[in-house]
Amino acid sequence: MGKRGDLNELVERIESLNRRIQIMEAKLEENKRFTFDEIRDILIKISNLEENQRKLNAEISDLKRKP
Repeated sequence: MGKRGDLNELVERIESLNRRIQIMEAKLEENKRFTFDEIRDILIKISNLEENQRKLNAEISDLKRKP
């Protein structure tokens, strides 16, 4: 896959991560009665998604720098 295809794939993955975060945030708003374990699990998932997004952004930056 060429540079453009790699970038498009990474952008799609970031958009997917953002949608998943939005879904989790919406679920939190709908039902504010969570157990401690549920809140912890949601925060871990969000942290993992944010870390994945940072990694994807770094990959995009690297791909943009390549000739």
